[in-house]
Amino acid sequence: MASAPVVAGTIELALGLADEVGGQQSLAGTASLHLLEDRPISLELLTGHIDDRPRRVNEIGNPDEYFVGFTLRRQFGPWFFGGGGAWVPDRSLSEVLSSNGQFMQVAGYRRGAFSLSLRHLSNASTGGRNRGETFLTAGWRF
Repeated sequence: MASAPVVAGTIELALGLADEVGGQQSLAGTASLHLLEDRPISLELLTGHIDDRPRRVNEIGNPDEYFVGFTLRRQFGPWFFGGGGAWVPDRSLSEVLSSNGQFMQVAGYRRGAFSLSLRHLSNASTGGRNRGETFLTAGWRF
């Protein structure tokens, strides 16, 4: 009797800062599962949160933002680069992320269990104003 393959992955938790919108930075965090890391292109499944930025007079504010997504990543020594997609629920939509479908790019550095990632989440102007979110996080793998 053949057994099903075991899906083994590495979990990473990351915390950092999102770029300024309306003069305010915000906390950002992700939780991800890294799969197929023994292959040239690995898969990252993730969920993330960016804290709200209250609206001030004549400035852009936005609610808490949540997203789920994936990236296909290529490792070059300690450096990695990748791209993928994300879905943002309606309750997180604003002028910053103005549609459900988003593209996600990532670049970073990983050494052992520690990683530093720079991500950009945007719909590439396919709908609404969509300024996008850029955030830098430091992560630890378990």
